[in-house]
Amino acid sequence: MSVYDDPGYSELFADIRNADAAFTNFETLIHNYELPGNAFSGGAYQTSPPWITEELKWAGFNLLSVANNHSFDFGLRGLRSTLHALEASRLQYAGAGENLALARTPTYLDTKHGRVALVACASTFTPRSQAGEHRPDLRGRPGISPLRFISTYTVDKNSLDGLRQAIAGSGSGEGRRASISRQRQQ
Repeated sequence: MSVYDDPGYSELFADIRNADAAFTNFETLIHNYELPGNAFSGGAYQTSPPWITEELKWAGFNLLSVANNHSFDFGLRGLRSTLHALEASRLQYAGAGENLALARTPTYLDTKHGRVALVACASTFTPRSQAGEHRPDLRGRPGISPLRFISTYTVDKNSLDGLRQAIAGSGSGEGRRASISRQRQQ
C-alpha cells in the first residue's frame, strides 16, 4: 500500500493515520507461502507475506478483526502464524484464539482520548474453523469466535394453511413430509 502515490489515496490513508483508533477486517493470513491450503477456503485462498504488518502500521490501522471466512484458508497453522505475526508487530486483534474464551476476548487499545475495545466474531466461516470451549477435561479447540443464529417465522393459521396449499400444489411436498409446522397459541 505504501508504494502508491495518488493524491486521493494518500489523503485517505492520512485520515486513517490521524484517527485515534482505526479498525479493519484482516481478511488474509500471514505466512511465507509454505503452508498447504485447507480443504475448504472462504471462496479463494487469502495469504499475505509477513511484511504486511508493516504496511498495516503505515496505513494507520491499529485494531484488527481476524474472525472471518478466510481465517482457516491454511488451516490451524495458517491462523497461528497470523496471530504470532500480529502479536510480534504489536497490532491489536480480536476474534480468534487458542480456545473459545480467548477467541471471544476483547482487545483493548488505549488512546489519548480513552480506551477502545474490540470484540470480533464471524457469522460465515468454513467448516471446523470455529473455536471450541476449554473444559477441565478437554483442551479447547483453537479457532475463530463464531456467531450463529436461527431465523424463526411465526405465522397465523390462515397463512400457514395457505403455505401448505402452495406446497401441495407445487408438487414439492410429494414423497416427503412438509417442513412447515404450526405453533400453537397459548
